[in-house]
Amino acid sequence: MPAQSPKGKLSVFRRSLQRLAQATGKIQPSEINRLSKPSKADLADFRAEWPSVPLERKRAILKAMNTAAEESIHTDFSDLFIALLDDGDERVRALSVDGLWENETPAVARRLVRMLMEDGSSLARAAAAEGLGHFVQLAEEGRLPSPSLLTIVEALFTRYDDLSEDQDVRRRALESVSFASDERLHGAIERAYADDEQALRISAVFAMGRSLDTAWSNTVIQELGNDEPAMRYEAAYAAGELIVVEALPPLIELVGDADSQVRQAAVWALGQIGGREAQRTLEAILEGDDEALHEAAEDALAELEFLAGETPFNMFEFEIDEDSRHNGPAEEEHGDDEKDDER
Repeated sequence: MPAQSPKGKLSVFRRSLQRLAQATGKIQPSEINRLSKPSKADLADFRAEWPSVPLERKRAILKAMNTAAEESIHTDFSDLFIALLDDGDERVRALSVDGLWENETPAVARRLVRMLMEDGSSLARAAAAEGLGHFVQLAEEGRLPSPSLLTIVEALFTRYDDLSEDQDVRRRALESVSFASDERLHGAIERAYADDEQALRISAVFAMGRSLDTAWSNTVIQELGNDEPAMRYEAAYAAGELIVVEALPPLIELVGDADSQVRQAAVWALGQIGGREAQRTLEAILEGDDEALHEAAEDALAELEFLAGETPFNMFEFEIDEDSRHNGPAEEEHGDDEKDDER
């Protein structure tokens, strides 16, 4: 029988789960947090109750768990997320993978590899491919056994190389494997960048930055002027990751881009690359009217200060027209929804 109190009453965990399942309104953080850090008895209760929860409510509960985990380091639903990797609903499985973004256990990595290779849902496979990027990074940092890295990388390349695979799965596989120090990576990025599909080209630029291969610097600079906001966004981040000093002038222009997320990416990149013009641009943002960029500019300036001891601001000098340094945000936003769909 499911765990109960000595008086035969349902546990706090099970009562909370039942209330969440039966309610129809917005899920309150205080209620979802009662599912955090479940005991073995709680997990037994969860497995007993979960099948009777309506499908849409299941998805809502998973989304609320993900939000709560992101907002507080004191909440931990990992055991529930792991249990739901075998759920019958593809979206529940995908949301469960999302919830494991900080997990570092080899067993979870192996489970995601199996999902990537065997799951019948492209949505779940794409989520698994994206989730495995975290483990590739851990392995490259020496925090995951090498055999696990080899298995993960092979699975990701297999999915990316399969031209019959769903495009989103291939994209996420490429993005995740770009953390790896693998001789096949440059060619994989090259093929994606040459593809007719814009979405794959965008993922290729994402992978260029993540790969830390400066051979892509000129390509990244070129894409900073792309008509597609999603491409400019990825190119700006890639320029920052690659520390492309020559990208400073176009990045400074992007601080006034019509797309708010492109502006955010450009500001972040300026903080990574540094230089006096970057510093002046960031300081000008703090004096301007774009409140949404203020926090990003403050973070970027803090990064510059942190790096100042190793990278003096006078290391990189550029002659940049005063008019092009910072024109402020455009009056109308456009392209944000399009870019979100691409990512």
